[in-house]
Amino acid sequence: MDKTIIKKANQYFRKKRPNISPQVICDTYQNNTFLEIAFISKGCRNDLKGSCIMCDYGVTHGSKAKEIYLNEMNSILEKAQNVQYLLLCANGSIMDEYQLSEEIFISILERVSTTAIPNIIIETHFRDINFEKLEYIKKLLSGKNITIELGLETANQNYQDFIIMKEIIMEEIEEKIKEIQQFGIGVDLNIMLGLPFLSEKEQLEDALATVNWAIKHNCNPVVFPLNIKPFTLLYHMYQTGYYQPVSLWLVILLLSLLKPMDLERVTISYYGNRTDEYLGIEEETIYPYTCPKCYQRVMDFFEAFFHENNWQTRHNLLKEILFWNGCNCLVDQRNLLVKKHTTAFGDLYTDYINTLKKDFSFLFYRE
Repeated sequence: MDKTIIKKANQYFRKKRPNISPQVICDTYQNNTFLEIAFISKGCRNDLKGSCIMCDYGVTHGSKAKEIYLNEMNSILEKAQNVQYLLLCANGSIMDEYQLSEEIFISILERVSTTAIPNIIIETHFRDINFEKLEYIKKLLSGKNITIELGLETANQNYQDFIIMKEIIMEEIEEKIKEIQQFGIGVDLNIMLGLPFLSEKEQLEDALATVNWAIKHNCNPVVFPLNIKPFTLLYHMYQTGYYQPVSLWLVILLLSLLKPMDLERVTISYYGNRTDEYLGIEEETIYPYTCPKCYQRVMDFFEAFFHENNWQTRHNLLKEILFWNGCNCLVDQRNLLVKKHTTAFGDLYTDYINTLKKDFSFLFYRE
């Protein structure tokens, strides 16, 4: 399996996307007491290399000056009310100095330390963390409940190497998790549901194994059902019939397979509650789906699940929706899980590479 071709094709599609407007300094999202501030810069190294075939958080011409970021953050924090959880991130890795300098990152932490927000989450790539950075994070945010959020995506090394491709070695990230936890800092792990080249059953099994891996290592899983974004290789897979959108009922079935007490550790994100669209283009993001009959019922479930932290309450919410019979979507999803998958991961992967070689030969064969 030649992932070089996958990366080159991913780079090709990403080059076609519009840049984020230079007027956008930070991207924000708030849901009740949760606030996310994403500092927009030129994008991450993995994006540049063609890794992460499903990911696109956009790029702009370059990073801003420290004062511009801080002024924008001050404006956001002054307007936000009743914030209990603050997520600090970037369109990539906030602790990667390719995106934001250490001086800017430290200034962001210093500003956050002056707020009354008790819970601070920092999203970054595990290779951008070291002992020295953990020391000053712990010192600058003294008195806060600190969590570092890492993109794991899958605990399967084969899928890491050929789908995610951001140089995650399971033994190495496990050691980094231990190092973070030794500072008394919590760890959230982002996990993908719906990886390409897998059957629905394999997608579910992989996400379940990864969630359980996270819990075993005393981390909190954050499950992302895949969104199919324009200007990504995943979008091309969808256009050419190699990928189908994820059903939100698959997320519900994933939750149903967990131990009830573990439900309070899980967060579900990007299930259609957030939109990422480029203005003025025909292509739109394809979100996880349901039918019109169950759409609102399912969205209400996820909203209630997000706001209820108690595992018993979450378990009751789960039982209620699993007994809901307003449409056939759950039955259809269960039928897909027992459907025999005739093509193995490696064969599908190779078949798709051959399609890329044929349709985009100019990328790979040059005189």
